[in-house]
Amino acid sequence: MIEKFTIWLNQNQKTISTVSNLLAVKLSSEPHNLIDDLVSIEAWNARIGELLAEANAWLDIGIKVHLPEREGGMTEAERKAHVNDAVSDIRKVRDILESMGDAIKQKLILGESILRFERPTMTPEYKEPKPSLGGRLY
Repeated sequence: MIEKFTIWLNQNQKTISTVSNLLAVKLSSEPHNLIDDLVSIEAWNARIGELLAEANAWLDIGIKVHLPEREGGMTEAERKAHVNDAVSDIRKVRDILESMGDAIKQKLILGESILRFERPTMTPEYKEPKPSLGGRLY
């Protein structure tokens, strides 16, 4: 079971690293660039949520597989300690993913607050007008 979890983790390590690096980047102070920053961060929110759900499933499976039988002569505390030791790596990954999801949400909230504060001073970006489709305006 742990071997299958390790394979799953290796398959998703690039995504986890990408999001970690993205969270380490400071938000732009320029409103138009800040919007781009928020869009790129938000795009990863659902993926981290999906990975968190999968990690929770791995943790549930690990607990079920590694929890010793009651009739094994172990006390309840010993059984709990045994299973916690067996699934500690899975729990660590789950906790990291949960923290990343929280960090994404906090970064989005911060960016939205900055935009709300900056909105009165923002000027719209100038865009070239689209060419006419052939009609003349008199």
